[in-house]
Amino acid sequence: MPVPPFHRFLAPCLLLFGDGNEHSWQEAVTFCAQQMNLGKGDLEQRLRSGRSKVETLVTWALTYLRQAKLIESTGRNRNRITERGLELLGKLGRAGGFELTLQDLEAYPEFIEFLTRHKETRSKAGHRLPASVPAPPEQIDQASQDQIAQAWETLHSALEDRVLREVQKLSPMAFERLVLRLLSQLGYGSSDGLRGEVMLVPRDDGLDGVVSGDKLGLDTIYLRAKRLSAGKLGRLEVQAFLSSMVISNSSKGVLLTTSEFTREAVEFAQGVKDQRVVLVDGRALAKLMVENNLGVAVERTYEIKRLDRSFFEIGLY
Repeated sequence: MPVPPFHRFLAPCLLLFGDGNEHSWQEAVTFCAQQMNLGKGDLEQRLRSGRSKVETLVTWALTYLRQAKLIESTGRNRNRITERGLELLGKLGRAGGFELTLQDLEAYPEFIEFLTRHKETRSKAGHRLPASVPAPPEQIDQASQDQIAQAWETLHSALEDRVLREVQKLSPMAFERLVLRLLSQLGYGSSDGLRGEVMLVPRDDGLDGVVSGDKLGLDTIYLRAKRLSAGKLGRLEVQAFLSSMVISNSSKGVLLTTSEFTREAVEFAQGVKDQRVVLVDGRALAKLMVENNLGVAVERTYEIKRLDRSFFEIGLY
């Protein structure tokens, strides 16, 4: 699942300090992961700079809360809630549901001053960064790279949404061709493409068949692709797919849909021992298309350069 946007980390970070005790940054990361049901895969996601995405977002959230005087530093890497924070926590709790937005923080003059101060700092440094980056001057270069990575991820996420909407509007025949093109891009089929290596039967809602899992045809994979614009595929659909795999003597299968899978379906597929089943939902399908330049085109390319110290220390001598 995609890691939630930055502002979603504000509420759980403040909630952690609601007990009045001091807590470390590491505790905040763990607490947010629990509150937001983030799995191992979410915690392993990294920005282009290599930094942990979740840890970076928690760091920003804590910085914002401190600048709004909702929490205060009590020493290296530790914070605790302030009277203002307790007051806001109680107010939001009584309102029903706990949600904290940037607009809530902008009610405090200290936070507005903080945004203004860093905007001026960035301007003097010659950097153009959004106000959502609370990086001190010595960290501006790293923050710049993080923001570029964040912007890249935002653009790709929006592009994947558009790609998926277009796929859901395809005719059955066009959808069949799309699946074949994607399989070819991913390396399935024979060395001269997919001819003779794919046996696909069109269905009312998609395709069903067997595809060669390697260029030499030494392995076969059962495939089912369902074109849906609404609803989710549940456990029964996965069970039916497994039955079809048994009939076709396939131990590996890919169940692809332009929609989503229910949690029960995912858990059931993960629990299968004698067969390997991969579930590809609409979001994953769109991501594969973008990654493999299928249905998209490169509009612009940027290079990010760094200082080459060896040039100045060795190359000139």
